[in-house]
Amino acid sequence: MTEPQDQAFDLRSGKLLAGVLIQLEKKGLSALRQNAANQEFEITFKLLKDASIERGKERFWHSVATMPAGSVRAKDSEKISAVYDTSVENRRHQADIMGISTERKQKERNKKALLDVMNLNITSTDEFRGGVFSHHARPV
Repeated sequence: MTEPQDQAFDLRSGKLLAGVLIQLEKKGLSALRQNAANQEFEITFKLLKDASIERGKERFWHSVATMPAGSVRAKDSEKISAVYDTSVENRRHQADIMGISTERKQKERNKKALLDVMNLNITSTDEFRGGVFSHHARPV
C-alpha cells in the first residue's frame, strides 16, 4: 500500500479500509503477481509517485498486501471478484482485480469479503522481500 490514499489505510491499525476498493468496479485494482521482479515493483511505484507529484502530493510506500489469486476470486465457494492478467511493457506480472456483480447488496458483500482477504497478510516495506523497498517509506 502506498499513501496518501484517503480512506484507504489506517496507519494506526495497519489495516486496509474500504476506500482501497474504490476503483474495483471502475478501472479495477492493479496488482503484481508473486513472481514479479523487484524492478516491476519499482516501476509500478514510480508510476504512482509521479502521478501524485503531478497532483501536488507526496507518495510513500509503507506495506504490501499479499494474497493468493484463488482467495481473491472466491470465498466459501462464492465468487467475489475476478483476476485478469494485464501484462504491460516492463511489467509482465501486472494483473487487475475487478468487481463482478451488478447488484448493489452483492457488490457490498463481495467488497467486504475481498477486504477481509486483503487484510490477512499485510507486510511492511521493512520486511517485504528483505526490506529492498524500505527506502520508499515515509521518513521517520
